Amino acid sequence: MSDKLTGPQRLALDALLSGASKPEAAALAGRTERTVNRWVTGDPAFRAALDEASAEAIDEGGRRLALMLALANRRIYDVLLSENPPSKSGLWLRAADLVVSHMIRLREHGDIEERIKALEERIQ
Repeated sequence: MSDKLTGPQRLALDALLSGASKPEAAALAGRTERTVNRWVTGDPAFRAALDEASAEAIDEGGRRLALMLALANRRIYDVLLSENPPSKSGLWLRAADLVVSHMIRLREHGDIEERIKALEERIQ
């Protein structure tokens, strides 16, 4: 989809995906903020490329969280079974809790997204 974008659009897209604001993306692309807003809201190719790249980033984050989940569970297990937990055990448990809770939220998000797609298919 990004093969349909102009050079400035690719620059703006890369900037937005890297966390730049719309004004920053516009400056990097040599365009106005209004132009970038128009691309985001009214250019189907730009919007599709932005959505696709965002979905890929979320998928990658999910894969990384899944890899960390085994370590998080192991840390929880080790701390719970330890008679003399290390001084960093509170930090480990908090980090493990974050991994587990983010993984659960990501899973719920995926489930909701699938349900919405199914409902949209039914009404079309």
